[in-house]
Parts: sequence; C-alpha cells; structure tokens
Amino acid sequence: SSKDLSKPLENALVTIYFLQKGLDLNGGGDLAKHLFRLYEFCRLKIIARSTLGIIANKDLKKCHSYIKEIAQSWEKAKN
Repeated sequence: SSKDLSKPLENALVTIYFLQKGLDLNGGGDLAKHLFRLYEFCRLKIIARSTLGIIANKDLKKCHSYIKEIAQSWEKAKN
C-alpha cells in the first residue's frame, strides 16, 4: 500500500536533498553536474510514482538502491 511506502519515499527524498546540497556545482566540474542530474532523475521518478499513486516497485527500488549506494560511498570517502 502507499502507506507502507511513505517512510521509505520520505527517506529517499531527504537523502537526495542532502546529496544535492553537498555538491559543489561551481567548482565540482562535470562530475558534480552529472551527479546532480542523476539525483534529480531519481527525485523526479520518486515524486512521479508517489504522487500519481502508481506503485512502480522496480523503478523505486532502483532509485533507492542507487541513492543508498552513492550516499554510503560519500560517507566512506569522508572517513
């Protein structure tokens, strides 16, 4: 149900927000721009699926997986 997805969707959107906010778009070059586009793609997919009431688990799981992996990679890089 959509109620079951609300917390994971919220978590994914918050994670994407912090990933985007952490990018240096002025000095980060092409990598920062490409990462921003990837994050934005996932954000838009998540919003589209949730607001339309369409539960596209495959797409949502892909976006969640990508964002989770990227966030974990950044955490490891900081340490």
